[in-house]
Parts: sequence; structure tokens; C-alpha cells
Amino acid sequence: MLSKSQESPENCYTQLKFTQSARSAWKHILHHFNVKSPNKILLPPYIGITDREGSGIFDPVRETQTPFDFYRLDDRLGVDLFHLEKMLAEGQYKVLLMAHYFGFCRTDLGKLRSLCYQYGVILVEDCAHALGLHLQKTNLGTVGDFTVYSLHKFLPLAKGGILRVNNPNFGIAAPDPLDRLESDLVQQFSGYDLQKIIERRLGNFKFLYGLLAGQDGIEIMYDLMEGDVPHDFPILVKNGLREKLYFLLMDMGIPTTALYYRLIDDIKSQGFEGMQEISKNILNLPLHQDVDKADLELMAEKIKLALNKLNP
Repeated sequence: MLSKSQESPENCYTQLKFTQSARSAWKHILHHFNVKSPNKILLPPYIGITDREGSGIFDPVRETQTPFDFYRLDDRLGVDLFHLEKMLAEGQYKVLLMAHYFGFCRTDLGKLRSLCYQYGVILVEDCAHALGLHLQKTNLGTVGDFTVYSLHKFLPLAKGGILRVNNPNFGIAAPDPLDRLESDLVQQFSGYDLQKIIERRLGNFKFLYGLLAGQDGIEIMYDLMEGDVPHDFPILVKNGLREKLYFLLMDMGIPTTALYYRLIDDIKSQGFEGMQEISKNILNLPLHQDVDKADLELMAEKIKLALNKLNP
């Protein structure tokens, strides 16, 4: 029936539940589905942990005592869909978490979505590194039944996460009051131009790529593709020199990070040598929205100087 004004609260609406962190959003999903043995969830075999922060992915799994297995990733952290289908065909897996590491995706998301639908598996996208909530040219965060985001990894906020419900067939209660993000931080978040922030990060990625392409001693992990939402600029340092390069750059006043430099013991105990190799050699260069071309030129210059010292 024709109405005089808009009345439907579901029309053109996306459910966004603001949480204290991405990990609390993920934990909320685990609580909701409450997977127990003999059923399990599936996790990627590239999960980091630190003494200070623990593990955003694995801590909620352990705290909820959720049974799990790992699926396979390739050397660019894309899902091995052929092997995954064999695992899903076993019929015991109820939830699959896939992560868009560093804001890049090298997985056929359409095929992944189809496999999860075929085998009745809930797909959760971890977009902690890919805050492309409102971007038109990315499907990161839109193919899963649920998506979790981390606000402080992209914005100058002390904390904050988002649980996005993409599949209207899955109702999920609001997080407990203590897990909800304070209203003043939600208001602060709403003032940021995410499109502009992503465009600046994309521009910084392209500029730094031009400065470092072909540089001896390192391998740039990703060529930029449409849909990428870069959190940082990941490189692999050759010849086992990652740690030395990290500290040398620190002495030169160039801040870098080594995300997932230490994997959880459950991964190491099961092998996954390729993931351990990435973990031992990765270095993540900053390209956030506060960085300008002069900063990137200085960083590239110092990296080249450091590499020359380490590889005479």
C-alpha cells in the first residue's frame, strides 16, 4: 500500500553494531552460534600473538572453548579453495573466519561464498585491516554473513570495533552493554571521511611502490588491485634480515611493524611452514593518512641505505 512517507526501518539499512573492539565483535559471534564438539569452526593458519595484546582472533576462540581446525592459505595469504572444499565436505564445520590481511584479498570471494552456502557454513570476514565500510569499489566485508572491523587500526581512536550483519536471515542480539562502544566514540567515528582516508592510503601505496619496486633485498607482497583497502605496505625481507632491518630502521627514526611476527603455538605445532616463513620475514611499512610523499621518500631512502649496510 502506498504510504505518505517512509516507514520501513529495514529498507536500505545495514546492521552495524558498535563494540569495544574487533575481537569483542568476533567473540559475540562465537557466543551466538555456540559451536560445540563434534562440530568445529575453521580458522586461517596465520594468526599472530603478542605478550602485550594477546591474539584478537584466537583469544575469543579459546575463551569460548570453541573447537577449531585450520584451513590452508597460499603464499599471498589467499584461501586454498580446492583443499577447503575437501574439508567442508566432511560436514562438521559450522563457521569459517577469513581475514583480509593488511587490507588485501587474493581469494575468489564469489567461490568462497558459494562453497560456504553449499555446505551450510557461516562465513565471517575479518576486516580489521580493511575498513572499507562504505566504498563502492570493494567487496571486502560484503560477502560474509558477518563482518568485523577494527576502528583504531585505521583511525586515531583508542578503541572500537564494528560487527556488521550482512545476511538478514541471521538475527543476532546487540552486544552486552559493557561490550558496546561508548556513544562519544561512535559520534567521533561518524565524522571521519572513510572514502578520503582510503584514497589517501591508496595513493601512498602507489607512490611507495614506485620508490621500492625492484629493490634488492626485499619483495613487495602485493601489486595493488581494484578493491584493495590497504592498511599498510607489507614487504618480505630476504636473507633472514628482517629483525636487523627492523632495528636499523628504528635507529634511523623510521617506524615499522612486523605484523604476526609470532604465530600462535597451535599453528606452529601443526607445521604450516609457509606461514611460518612469512611470519619470519614480514615487515609492514606505514602509509596511513597522516603520511605524505616527503615521509615516504625519506622512508624509501632509509630502507635502501639500511639494506646496503646489511647486504654489502
